[in-house]
Order: sequence, then structure tokens, then C-alpha cells
Amino acid sequence: MSERSRFLTCQNLDHVLSFHEALGFDLTCRQERQNPYLCLKHGDLDIHFSAVAGCEPENSPGSLIVLASDGGGLFDQFAAGPT
Repeated sequence: MSERSRFLTCQNLDHVLSFHEALGFDLTCRQERQNPYLCLKHGDLDIHFSAVAGCEPENSPGSLIVLASDGGGLFDQFAAGPT
């Protein structure tokens, strides 16, 4: 089986982790060296982040589209926070 993973860039893995844990994501992998990297999971959704020095997320061409069969339910889960 072949699988692809895309990643978003960020400035600080700790800030990304804190934000996504508040939404109910779980940390599945973290690497500090050679390339700082973070993997998060929420149900069937996996999101990967790479810390890049000098990264300005607001100017990043990266984006993420999540297709959900129940967008309202997903919103409610995020709004409720971790269980």
C-alpha cells in the first residue's frame, strides 16, 4: 500500500501542538532533529507540520482542505474540545 503525507509549515511546533490539542487532536509523532516535524491525529484526520525558521504562515502558499460528511458535527467536536 502506498500512502502520501503532505505537511504545513509553521514557526513553532509547541504553539501548533497546544492549539490542536485544544481542538482534541492527539500527538502521534514528534521529531526535533534533523528537521523539526509534528504529526497530529483527530479521528481519521492526520495533519503534519514542519517547523521552518523564518516561516510566516500568513504568507505561506500551503493550505489544507478537510472534506467531512458531517461538517457541523466536526465543528461541534472542535468547539467542545478534548473529551
